[in-house]
Amino acid sequence: MKKAFTLIELLIVVAIIGILAAIAVPNFLNAQIRAKVAAARSEMRSLGDALEMYFLDHNAYPPFRHDLNNQWRYKGALARLTSPVSYMSSIPDSDPFNSEAPEAYGGATDTGNYGYTYVDYKSFSPNNYWPTWAKPLNIRWVLYSFGPDRNDDVGVIAVGHVVAPHFDIPGWDPSRVPYHPTNGLISNGDIMRSNHGDHSQ
Repeated sequence: MKKAFTLIELLIVVAIIGILAAIAVPNFLNAQIRAKVAAARSEMRSLGDALEMYFLDHNAYPPFRHDLNNQWRYKGALARLTSPVSYMSSIPDSDPFNSEAPEAYGGATDTGNYGYTYVDYKSFSPNNYWPTWAKPLNIRWVLYSFGPDRNDDVGVIAVGHVVAPHFDIPGWDPSRVPYHPTNGLISNGDIMRSNHGDHSQ
C-alpha cells in the first residue's frame, strides 16, 4: 500500500507556508526601507562634508538655478563638487526614494537624472539674496530626500522650523515634519540635512 499525504495534511502545510509568508514579507519590505533611509543619510552626510570643503576654498556654496526645470533636484546642481577640484569622487546616482516618483515633479519623467534636492539659500531667489527667515537662523544650505512616503514635503522650508521651532516661517505647514521612523516607517516628512546637521534622527 502506497503512503501519501491526506488533503488535511496538505491544507495544514499550505496554511503554515501562508502564515510564514505573511510574517516574512512585511519584515523584508521594512528592512528595505530602513536600508534606503540609512543609505540616504550616509550619502547626504558625504555630500554635506564635500559642501563644507567647497566653501572653505570658495567662500560660497555651489549655486543652483531654481527657475530652470527643477534644477535643484538634478545631480548636476552639485557637479561642482567633482570638477575641476574633486571634493568627492562622484555624486550619488539618485535619491533612493524620489527616483520612483515622477509625478512629484509636476509630470517630469526623466527621473534618471534626479538626485537629492539641494538648495543654496543665497541663490534661492532670482535676486540672489539670503531669505529673511533663513539668514537669522544661519541656514546656508539644505539637502533632502523625499523619504519613504515618496512625497516632497518641502524640506527646504521645514528645515527652518526644525532649527528654530518657534520661529515664524512663512509657508510653514505643521504636517511637513522631518522624517523619523518613530512616526511610522512610512510616514510624512523628508530626510533632511543642512549646515546644522542631520534633522531626521
